[in-house]
Amino acid sequence: MLTKVRPSRKLVGVLFGIIPEFQNQGIDAFMAVNVLEAINNGTKYNDIELQWIGDFNPKMINIAHNMGCVRTRRLATYRYLFDNNQSFYKHPKLA
Repeated sequence: MLTKVRPSRKLVGVLFGIIPEFQNQGIDAFMAVNVLEAINNGTKYNDIELQWIGDFNPKMINIAHNMGCVRTRRLATYRYLFDNNQSFYKHPKLA
């Protein structure tokens, strides 16, 4: 059975984040560039997909843009308010 299925050639990054103590030090860009170099240096992967970057996170959008990423789809996250009396506020843009 497994001989009829070929391995995936796509590397999928589902969750990507840096704890606050190490933010603004370029660690996120360093990790992203190393993954991109690994792909370009002949690993078994020939495509990378950054699964979800919030529209409130311009830093990660910029890193993806600088890596040459192309937006192929737009994902949405929905919120259900169990208490209708609570007010809803969209997440503020990160600095």
